[in-house]
Amino acid sequence: MTFYHRITICFYSLLAVALYWFLQGQHFSIAGLLGQSFFKDYMDVFFKHPGYGFVISRLPSFLVVGILWSVLLMTRQEQESNNTRKGFLPLALAVIVIQVGDPLIFPAETFTVNFLNGPPFETLIKFLFTVTLVPIIEEIVFRGFVPEAARKIFGNRFGLWIGIVLSAAMFGYLHKQYSWITQIEIALLGLIFGISRVRSGGLMQPILLHMLASVLAIAGGLIVLNGYR
Repeated sequence: MTFYHRITICFYSLLAVALYWFLQGQHFSIAGLLGQSFFKDYMDVFFKHPGYGFVISRLPSFLVVGILWSVLLMTRQEQESNNTRKGFLPLALAVIVIQVGDPLIFPAETFTVNFLNGPPFETLIKFLFTVTLVPIIEEIVFRGFVPEAARKIFGNRFGLWIGIVLSAAMFGYLHKQYSWITQIEIALLGLIFGISRVRSGGLMQPILLHMLASVLAIAGGLIVLNGYR
């Protein structure tokens, strides 16, 4: 790979992570941007409901990450193998142990309580969003862009693992809506997803594991909230 390609991949990777980090903290008022237009009252309805706002406010970051990942794939000279079955079961079991054990030991997080306490349809929209789009985009950022940049900076031998460890730490830190204990658990999950990325040779397996973790996290929150623990 030429020096130009290395610089290009590092640039897109770092840009994607920076924009994702920034845009995740923004809540874009589309209705406000539209001013007094025909759509203002229609969009205001969505932003009066936190569940819809939760979804809509994250769409800009998802769009940016998707575009940058597409551009990066076009600049890469090698293809990923994506062996989805390789080592999947042990890693899935590790995810299950962490996600099932958490609600049995620790109280429900405030963010989880607020997330699940909305109207049924609104909660359903958030659930579908959280177990589908969120894992895809977050794996592209943390197990795609970050390891790719580290590999080009530190070399193929150690760079990928440096990126995996760094991305796991970032993954835990960026979930600041949770307590520090849960952030550590999320970082550990990020490390599992990273190992999956290395072993499988692609992002499909980490995405599936992330989806599994999200489903179990929401299920555990429902169990705690409904007093079944």
